[in-house]
Amino acid sequence: MLTADQIQTSRDRVEALRGYLAIEQKRIDILEDEKLTQDPEFWNDAKEAEKVMRRMRTKKAWLEEFEAADTAVEDVTGLV
Repeated sequence: MLTADQIQTSRDRVEALRGYLAIEQKRIDILEDEKLTQDPEFWNDAKEAEKVMRRMRTKKAWLEEFEAADTAVEDVTGLV
């Protein structure tokens, strides 16, 4: 069984990860990259477009994994 201290430690770790992984900055970067992709000229340079898309996919993957960890800690907190 999990103790309140273990749950708090997990919460603290997730919050530390939020800063370490610069989650909020990644969200901003993704929004900026998405704006770039909406420009019709964006797709004229296929190599540059692929770089932006790859960068965006990578940041989204980090975001999804972080959100999964955050949700898991919140779920455990709710269950306990």
